[in-house]
Amino acid sequence: MKPLLFVLTVLLTVAACTEKSGHQATTAPPSKAAPAASPVPPTAASAAVPAASTVPAMPAVETAATFEFAFSSTHADGREGDDPRILRWEDGPCGGSPVVRVSRMPLNDPALAPDYVVEFDDSGKELKRWGKPYEAEVLGLDDDLLKFRVDGEPPRAFWTDLQGRIGTIAGDATTIPELDTPTLECPTLPTFANSSYAFCSIVTDAAGRPRRLAWEGPCT
Repeated sequence: MKPLLFVLTVLLTVAACTEKSGHQATTAPPSKAAPAASPVPPTAASAAVPAASTVPAMPAVETAATFEFAFSSTHADGREGDDPRILRWEDGPCGGSPVVRVSRMPLNDPALAPDYVVEFDDSGKELKRWGKPYEAEVLGLDDDLLKFRVDGEPPRAFWTDLQGRIGTIAGDATTIPELDTPTLECPTLPTFANSSYAFCSIVTDAAGRPRRLAWEGPCT
């Protein structure tokens, strides 16, 4: 009888444990709910775009200085009305020259022609070319600036660049020394192909470099 009683005791104990375990499983508290997602902030694309300004941009105002110089002209002498830039005509040893008001040298101009100054190399090839007023005196070079003097009361000195821009040289123009440079035989230069007044010289520029220049002397 003892073995049978022992077996019954074990079975009752197992059954009691199973019932207790099942009761605990059914009464377990539910898991916590996940927190609600925070609202997504608006993207840059959804932000309001301000309206474009309706105020027009004002253009920059540029004022160019004007200068009175004499040049050669394709017009007949004394016909001031042919070109509104012409102020008057002045007599010279080679005919009349118009005095005009310009803000730049008239390079490639259909009516006015400057006196040209040409830099060339030792092979006779033209390298650079400037324009200057009629019979203006060449004073030298400062890099790519040509300096010249114009007679008047008083004389005045100016500079010009390869694009024809013009500026004044401050100070007393009479104190600027004349060029004293060695001359050399001129090669055949296209700019002066039909000229009898061209001569060539070696000019030392402001940086101390020798430069070969050609220009026309005064008309006689």
